[in-house]
Amino acid sequence: MAKAKAKAKAGKKKAVAAKTTPVTKSRRTADKVNTWMELQERLMREQDETNALQWLQAERSGQNRRTWVLRIYSRYNRLRTQRERAEFTEGSS
Repeated sequence: MAKAKAKAKAGKKKAVAAKTTPVTKSRRTADKVNTWMELQERLMREQDETNALQWLQAERSGQNRRTWVLRIYSRYNRLRTQRERAEFTEGSS
């Protein structure tokens, strides 16, 4: 009886896993993030402006979640501003 219940649970887990969208090679890094916390962690580690812009474009062309787009844009803008500020201070010295 216990084995039958275990098999039924395993079957349900496989069915749930099959319903989720698989990650394909064509998707970018931003699409592989499944939770808000993962997004936050990855964005804060990100130091490259071009990668943040790619994440933004991928999210907009993919699921286009408004809060995610705004958060990724915010990080991209912060990185861009830091770069521009550094360039400006170097030029005025």
